[in-house]
Amino acid sequence: MDRSGTWALSLSLLPVVLLWAWLMAGAIALFVPLSPIASRVVFIALASSAALLLFVFYSPGDIRSVERTPLPCVGDGVDFDTRDGLCYKNVPLRFQRR
Repeated sequence: MDRSGTWALSLSLLPVVLLWAWLMAGAIALFVPLSPIASRVVFIALASSAALLLFVFYSPGDIRSVERTPLPCVGDGVDFDTRDGLCYKNVPLRFQRR
């Protein structure tokens, strides 16, 4: 997934994350009396944590990986990456040389 696809996915999930955080803050307010400011803080904390968890667990591997170590271009599971001309494990199909 390229950067524009990642942004599109993030923007499409934003209403879901905000709705979930709003409902959870309302559920918490049923059991714990909260001031209006504390309710907003809970809402922001829940939305931030949900967005962070979604990004960490559902972002593509090439965004999450900090460093890719090139390997020799022989052996099983090693593919040629057309982006930089080196070989790696787990190269996305669209960037593999056929």
